[in-house]
Amino acid sequence: MTVTIYSVLDRFSAFYHAAAEADPAERWRLWKEHYRFIPVEDGRTGDRNGRRRLDEAWPKYRYVQGRIRRPRPQEKELNKAKLQIEQLLAAESGSLPVIHFVGFFEKASFIAPLDKSGTPALCLPVEIPLEEAEWTRPLVTAVHIRKAGLSIGTDRTLARRLIEDGLALHVTALVMKQRGMPFSAGRSRQWADQCARGLTAIFRAARPRLNQSHDLELLYGPQGVNGEADEGLYLAWVLLDFAVQQGWTFSQIASASEDQLPQLTADFMDEYRWHAL
Repeated sequence: MTVTIYSVLDRFSAFYHAAAEADPAERWRLWKEHYRFIPVEDGRTGDRNGRRRLDEAWPKYRYVQGRIRRPRPQEKELNKAKLQIEQLLAAESGSLPVIHFVGFFEKASFIAPLDKSGTPALCLPVEIPLEEAEWTRPLVTAVHIRKAGLSIGTDRTLARRLIEDGLALHVTALVMKQRGMPFSAGRSRQWADQCARGLTAIFRAARPRLNQSHDLELLYGPQGVNGEADEGLYLAWVLLDFAVQQGWTFSQIASASEDQLPQLTADFMDEYRWHAL
Protein backbone atom coordinates (compact mmCIF):
# COMPACT_ATOMS: atom_id res chain seq x y z
CA MET A 1 0.00 0.00 0.00
CA THR A 2 1.38 3.40 -0.92
CA VAL A 3 1.32 7.08 -0.20
CA THR A 4 -1.57 8.97 -1.76
CA ILE A 5 -1.09 12.71 -2.16
CA TYR A 6 -4.11 14.94 -1.66
CA SER A 7 -3.39 18.47 -2.80
CA VAL A 8 -5.22 21.63 -1.76
CA LEU A 9 -2.91 23.74 -3.93
CA ASP A 10 -5.59 24.42 -6.56
CA ARG A 11 -7.75 25.90 -3.83
CA PHE A 12 -4.87 28.09 -2.72
CA SER A 13 -4.27 29.27 -6.30
CA ALA A 14 -7.95 30.18 -6.64
CA PHE A 15 -7.69 32.24 -3.46
CA TYR A 16 -4.39 33.85 -4.48
CA HIS A 17 -5.67 35.06 -7.84
CA ALA A 18 -9.00 36.22 -6.40
CA ALA A 19 -7.22 38.21 -3.68
CA ALA A 20 -4.66 39.90 -5.92
CA GLU A 21 -6.21 43.37 -5.52
CA ALA A 22 -8.02 42.82 -2.23
CA ASP A 23 -7.47 44.75 1.00
CA PRO A 24 -6.49 42.71 4.11
CA ALA A 25 -10.06 42.25 5.36
CA GLU A 26 -11.34 41.10 1.97
CA ARG A 27 -8.25 38.91 1.51
CA TRP A 28 -9.03 37.06 4.74
CA ARG A 29 -12.65 36.59 3.64
CA LEU A 30 -11.46 35.16 0.31
CA TRP A 31 -9.03 32.86 2.15
CA LYS A 32 -11.94 31.34 4.06
CA GLU A 33 -14.15 31.21 0.98
CA HIS A 34 -11.73 29.66 -1.51
CA TYR A 35 -8.97 27.93 0.48
CA ARG A 36 -10.61 26.80 3.73
CA PHE A 37 -7.41 25.20 5.03
CA ILE A 38 -6.01 26.13 8.44
CA PRO A 39 -2.31 25.17 8.49
CA VAL A 40 -2.04 24.23 12.16
CA GLU A 41 -2.40 20.90 13.89
CA ASP A 42 -5.67 21.52 15.71
CA GLY A 43 -7.22 23.96 13.22
CA ARG A 44 -8.01 26.41 16.04
CA THR A 45 -6.21 29.68 15.31
CA GLY A 46 -9.06 32.14 15.59
CA ASP A 47 -9.84 34.76 12.97
CA ARG A 48 -7.53 37.38 14.45
CA ASN A 49 -4.51 35.08 14.67
CA GLY A 50 -5.15 33.51 11.25
CA ARG A 51 -5.57 36.88 9.56
CA ARG A 52 -2.39 38.25 11.19
CA ARG A 53 -0.38 35.29 9.95
CA LEU A 54 -1.86 35.63 6.45
CA ASP A 55 -1.06 39.35 6.37
CA GLU A 56 2.56 38.59 7.27
CA ALA A 57 2.84 35.81 4.68
CA TRP A 58 1.02 37.52 1.81
CA PRO A 59 3.96 39.54 0.33
CA LYS A 60 6.11 36.39 0.20
CA TYR A 61 3.74 34.23 -1.86
CA ARG A 62 4.67 35.94 -5.12
CA TYR A 63 8.22 34.58 -4.80
CA VAL A 64 7.28 30.91 -4.31
CA GLN A 65 4.78 30.27 -7.10
CA GLY A 66 7.15 27.84 -8.82
CA ARG A 67 7.56 25.86 -5.61
CA ILE A 68 3.79 25.72 -5.16
CA ARG A 69 3.35 24.42 -8.73
CA ARG A 70 6.03 21.74 -8.20
CA PRO A 71 5.66 20.62 -4.58
CA ARG A 72 8.09 18.31 -2.81
CA PRO A 73 8.55 15.70 -1.50
CA GLN A 74 6.78 13.65 -4.16
CA GLU A 75 5.30 10.15 -3.95
CA LYS A 76 8.52 8.33 -4.90
CA GLU A 77 10.52 9.87 -2.04
CA LEU A 78 7.68 9.43 0.45
CA ASN A 79 7.01 5.81 -0.51
CA LYS A 80 10.67 4.86 -0.21
CA ALA A 81 10.91 6.36 3.27
CA LYS A 82 7.54 4.94 4.33
CA LEU A 83 8.61 1.40 3.42
CA GLN A 84 11.79 1.72 5.48
CA ILE A 85 9.87 3.16 8.43
CA GLU A 86 7.29 0.34 8.36
CA GLN A 87 10.10 -2.20 8.38
CA LEU A 88 11.90 -0.51 11.28
CA LEU A 89 8.69 -0.28 13.34
CA ALA A 90 7.50 -3.73 12.22
CA ALA A 91 4.27 -2.04 11.13
CA GLU A 92 1.90 -3.52 8.62
CA SER A 93 2.03 -1.87 5.23
CA GLY A 94 -0.86 0.52 4.85
CA SER A 95 -1.97 3.46 2.79
CA LEU A 96 -0.88 6.88 3.98
CA PRO A 97 -2.61 10.08 2.90
CA VAL A 98 -0.31 13.08 2.47
CA ILE A 99 -1.74 16.58 2.07
CA HIS A 100 0.36 19.20 0.28
CA PHE A 101 -0.72 22.64 1.44
CA VAL A 102 0.44 26.25 1.40
CA GLY A 103 0.95 27.64 4.86
CA PHE A 104 2.33 30.77 6.48
CA PHE A 105 6.08 30.10 5.97
CA GLU A 106 6.34 28.32 9.32
CA LYS A 107 7.52 24.80 8.33
CA ALA A 108 4.49 23.47 10.20
CA SER A 109 4.29 19.78 9.27
CA PHE A 110 1.66 17.97 11.31
CA ILE A 111 -0.70 15.00 11.53
CA ALA A 112 -4.44 15.60 11.16
CA PRO A 113 -7.52 13.47 10.40
CA LEU A 114 -8.10 13.11 6.67
CA ASP A 115 -11.86 12.77 7.12
CA LYS A 116 -14.53 11.83 9.65
CA SER A 117 -13.15 8.28 9.80
CA GLY A 118 -10.10 9.64 11.64
CA THR A 119 -7.54 8.31 9.14
CA PRO A 120 -4.22 10.03 10.01
CA ALA A 121 -2.89 12.22 7.22
CA LEU A 122 0.55 13.79 7.03
CA CYS A 123 0.23 17.49 6.19
CA LEU A 124 3.31 19.02 4.53
CA PRO A 125 3.76 22.71 3.67
CA VAL A 126 5.23 23.44 0.25
CA GLU A 127 5.98 27.18 0.39
CA ILE A 128 9.30 26.58 2.19
CA PRO A 129 11.74 23.81 1.21
CA LEU A 130 11.74 21.09 3.87
CA GLU A 131 14.92 19.28 4.76
CA GLU A 132 14.66 15.51 4.57
CA ALA A 133 14.57 15.21 8.36
CA GLU A 134 11.71 17.71 8.55
CA TRP A 135 9.34 15.55 6.51
CA THR A 136 10.70 12.14 7.56
CA ARG A 137 10.11 12.75 11.26
CA PRO A 138 6.35 13.38 10.95
CA LEU A 139 6.16 10.48 8.49
CA VAL A 140 7.53 8.21 11.24
CA THR A 141 4.92 9.61 13.63
CA ALA A 142 2.11 8.94 11.14
CA VAL A 143 3.16 5.28 10.83
CA HIS A 144 3.55 5.06 14.62
CA ILE A 145 0.03 6.46 15.21
CA ARG A 146 -1.44 3.94 12.79
CA LYS A 147 0.47 1.00 14.30
CA ALA A 148 -0.43 1.79 17.93
CA GLY A 149 -3.95 3.06 17.24
CA LEU A 150 -3.20 6.38 18.93
CA SER A 151 -5.61 9.28 18.87
CA ILE A 152 -5.01 12.31 16.66
CA GLY A 153 -5.02 15.76 18.16
CA THR A 154 -3.14 18.24 20.27
CA ASP A 155 -4.09 16.86 23.70
CA ARG A 156 -1.03 14.64 23.88
CA THR A 157 0.57 14.02 27.24
CA LEU A 158 4.23 14.82 27.73
CA ALA A 159 4.86 11.08 27.98
CA ARG A 160 3.38 10.52 24.54
CA ARG A 161 5.30 13.43 23.04
CA LEU A 162 8.57 12.07 24.38
CA ILE A 163 7.95 8.59 22.97
CA GLU A 164 6.71 9.93 19.62
CA ASP A 165 9.61 12.34 19.27
CA GLY A 166 12.20 9.81 20.38
CA LEU A 167 10.99 7.22 17.89
CA ALA A 168 10.74 9.81 15.13
CA LEU A 169 14.27 11.07 15.71
CA HIS A 170 15.91 7.65 15.93
CA VAL A 171 14.06 6.11 13.00
CA THR A 172 14.71 9.21 10.90
CA ALA A 173 18.43 8.89 11.63
CA LEU A 174 18.35 5.29 10.40
CA VAL A 175 16.36 6.15 7.28
CA MET A 176 18.84 8.92 6.47
CA LYS A 177 21.80 6.63 7.31
CA GLN A 178 22.98 9.22 9.77
CA ARG A 179 24.97 8.68 12.94
CA GLY A 180 23.59 10.62 15.86
CA MET A 181 20.63 12.92 16.16
CA PRO A 182 19.22 14.29 12.86
CA PHE A 183 19.35 18.04 13.39
CA SER A 184 16.84 20.30 11.68
CA ALA A 185 14.69 23.36 12.30
CA GLY A 186 17.55 25.36 13.78
CA ARG A 187 18.79 22.63 16.12
CA SER A 188 22.53 21.99 16.06
CA ARG A 189 25.35 20.17 17.80
CA GLN A 190 25.82 23.24 20.00
CA TRP A 191 22.13 23.07 21.01
CA ALA A 192 22.51 19.36 21.87
CA ASP A 193 25.65 20.04 23.92
CA GLN A 194 23.84 22.73 25.91
CA CYS A 195 20.92 20.38 26.57
CA ALA A 196 23.29 17.61 27.61
CA ARG A 197 24.92 19.85 30.21
CA GLY A 198 21.51 20.63 31.69
CA LEU A 199 20.02 17.15 31.36
CA THR A 200 19.53 16.64 35.10
CA ALA A 201 17.41 19.80 35.31
CA ILE A 202 15.41 18.71 32.24
CA PHE A 203 14.69 15.35 33.91
CA ARG A 204 13.55 17.06 37.11
CA ALA A 205 11.18 19.30 35.15
CA ALA A 206 9.78 16.47 33.00
CA ARG A 207 9.26 13.63 35.48
CA PRO A 208 6.27 15.12 37.40
CA ARG A 209 4.66 16.37 34.17
CA LEU A 210 4.43 13.10 32.22
CA ASN A 211 0.62 12.96 32.47
CA GLN A 212 0.14 16.62 31.58
CA SER A 213 -0.99 17.65 28.11
CA HIS A 214 -0.97 21.42 28.67
CA ASP A 215 1.48 24.01 29.96
CA LEU A 216 4.50 22.20 28.53
CA GLU A 217 6.32 25.37 27.45
CA LEU A 218 9.09 24.58 29.91
CA LEU A 219 10.06 21.57 27.78
CA TYR A 220 8.75 22.44 24.31
CA GLY A 221 8.82 26.22 24.36
CA PRO A 222 11.35 28.73 23.03
CA GLN A 223 13.18 28.97 26.35
CA GLY A 224 13.37 25.86 28.50
CA VAL A 225 14.80 24.88 31.85
CA ASN A 226 18.33 25.77 30.74
CA GLY A 227 17.38 28.54 28.35
CA GLU A 228 17.35 26.35 25.22
CA ALA A 229 14.35 25.79 22.93
CA ASP A 230 12.62 22.40 22.71
CA GLU A 231 14.65 20.72 25.42
CA GLY A 232 12.01 17.97 25.47
CA LEU A 233 13.21 16.97 22.02
CA TYR A 234 16.67 16.26 23.37
CA LEU A 235 15.23 14.35 26.32
CA ALA A 236 13.20 12.23 23.89
CA TRP A 237 16.36 11.35 21.95
CA VAL A 238 18.21 10.39 25.14
CA LEU A 239 15.37 8.24 26.52
CA LEU A 240 14.88 6.22 23.34
CA ASP A 241 18.63 5.80 22.93
CA PHE A 242 18.79 4.38 26.45
CA ALA A 243 15.76 2.13 25.91
CA VAL A 244 17.33 0.60 22.79
CA GLN A 245 20.59 0.03 24.67
CA GLN A 246 18.57 -1.84 27.30
CA GLY A 247 17.21 -4.22 24.67
CA TRP A 248 13.93 -2.58 23.68
CA THR A 249 13.08 -2.62 19.97
CA PHE A 250 11.44 0.20 18.07
CA SER A 251 8.57 -2.18 17.33
CA GLN A 252 7.96 -2.87 21.03
CA ILE A 253 7.99 0.82 21.92
CA ALA A 254 5.78 1.75 18.96
CA SER A 255 3.23 -0.88 20.01
CA ALA A 256 2.49 0.76 23.38
CA SER A 257 -1.10 1.97 23.70
CA GLU A 258 -2.08 5.47 24.77
CA ASP A 259 -2.80 4.26 28.32
CA GLN A 260 0.56 2.51 28.58
CA LEU A 261 2.72 5.45 27.49
CA PRO A 262 2.92 7.38 30.82
CA GLN A 263 4.14 4.34 32.76
CA LEU A 264 6.49 3.27 29.97
CA THR A 265 8.07 6.72 29.81
CA ALA A 266 8.33 6.90 33.61
CA ASP A 267 10.09 3.53 33.64
CA PHE A 268 12.58 4.68 31.00
CA MET A 269 13.27 7.88 32.94
CA ASP A 270 13.70 6.15 36.30
CA GLU A 271 15.99 3.48 34.90
CA TYR A 272 18.06 6.06 33.03
CA ARG A 273 18.51 8.18 36.15
CA TRP A 274 19.54 5.11 38.14
CA HIS A 275 22.12 4.15 35.50
CA ALA A 276 23.43 7.47 34.27
CA LEU A 277 22.58 10.52 36.38
